[in-house]
Amino acid sequence: MRRAGLILGCLGLWILLFRVSRNNHPTAELNAIATTIMTVAAALSFLVISRIFPGRPMFVRAGAGALFLLLSGTLAAMAISGVYDREIGPDPRRISAITNIELDTVVVVVFAAVLGGLDRILRLMRRG
Repeated sequence: MRRAGLILGCLGLWILLFRVSRNNHPTAELNAIATTIMTVAAALSFLVISRIFPGRPMFVRAGAGALFLLLSGTLAAMAISGVYDREIGPDPRRISAITNIELDTVVVVVFAAVLGGLDRILRLMRRG
């Protein structure tokens, strides 16, 4: 049940981001690709942070988690930029690489936090 709930959570986040970001991309296909990249980055971040770091001191988990989230956001921004360059050439509306990384990292952090909260709720429901 927990795994199915998390998969549905990822699907819900994908739909939400696709709808919210539809005006930020020139085509629906590019929007779908960018949305998928962001959702996968957040899901992987959630999985890595929740599965690898339990049992470690809190400052180690917090530092490693923050570093991994930053890395995930950076890689997502680079992947989306690469898709844009390949499909339509340089995006004429492109903002700076740092701004893209910042925005994508925020989305990854928020999505990973939502998945963490959903996971906590599903664990509590299973117990009680």
